[in-house]
Amino acid sequence: MTRILLAGDSTVADQPREPDNPALRYCGWGQMPGRFTRPGAEVSNFAVSGYTVMNFREKGRYDALKARLRPGDFVLFQFGHNDQKLPELPAAGAYKSALIRYIREIRALGGRPVLVTSVARNSWRGDNLEYNDLLAPYAAAVIAAGEESGAAVLNLHTASVEWIRGLGLLKAKRFFYPGDYTHPNDYGAYRWARMTAELIITGEHSEIRDLASLLMPSGKWIDMGEPATDPVTGWTGPPGPRCDFSFLPDDGALTVKEALETARQGYAYFAVNDEELSQDLPMAYRAAVQSGYLPPGFPYKSDDLDKPIQAGDFWELMNLAGKGRGEVPQVITWHSLNAGDSAVSWAEAKRFAIARRQ
Repeated sequence: MTRILLAGDSTVADQPREPDNPALRYCGWGQMPGRFTRPGAEVSNFAVSGYTVMNFREKGRYDALKARLRPGDFVLFQFGHNDQKLPELPAAGAYKSALIRYIREIRALGGRPVLVTSVARNSWRGDNLEYNDLLAPYAAAVIAAGEESGAAVLNLHTASVEWIRGLGLLKAKRFFYPGDYTHPNDYGAYRWARMTAELIITGEHSEIRDLASLLMPSGKWIDMGEPATDPVTGWTGPPGPRCDFSFLPDDGALTVKEALETARQGYAYFAVNDEELSQDLPMAYRAAVQSGYLPPGFPYKSDDLDKPIQAGDFWELMNLAGKGRGEVPQVITWHSLNAGDSAVSWAEAKRFAIARRQ
């Protein structure tokens, strides 16, 4: 039987199956096609966390895929999440060119390439929670690559954006790993895979029609159900800091970098689970700016990081952090800090962290 081979990043990749609770573990949608494919259909997942269109090739994963490929097999490509972080991979430039190169090479080997636009993030901006579509340029580049090469495209990005918008920030959180706006849990991965299957059975491209023959009739799809509305992780309640700040000194001023770390570590605010970002804080902060997770004009740049943070900036940061977690912090008020244009002490920041934990 014709096989399906998957190439992509962490939103597609096979993830560890621990813990037992499907709401509390990472999952890529490439782990879920078995709920939709016909008996005997084979899906091989070559996606890897952190990969882009470039290092998928450079680190040997593409060679592994080609070694598995037989004439007539389908190869689905979905990247974008990590490519977006790299200035050398602009959407309409090197990113699109790399996809077109994959298409030509897979065809030359007798395979049938299919492009998939990046699945959406649960990313919102501002007090009125406007959806912030961070991946739109990369989705547009995938569509353009399909048009230029004649390859089939599954527009998973648009489908997932519309679905997340319909749910809203808080309800959509149930389908993501706790504290994460990019990586789904099992329930979210199931939804992305189901959307992909729906796009396949309604597709008009000849390659998509052939791909649809590998799926069961929709009435036989294995449903996963819904996650709990109020899981034990408290996605809809106060998260409590992950870090104990009681070891910090009581004197001295809090720097901008330390305030950002307080928000990032203590409240899983703009939590970054991608390996590259967790090791590159300036890049993580830039991602936070793109997501609308830092106040306008917030001093996050490298020249500002070692300066004392002003009380006004600290309050705005923590206020947004609370909203990002589904609530506005009420245990600290503007008047409990010094005047808005003065520095924040470690003691004041520590009182905030301890109060939020209780």
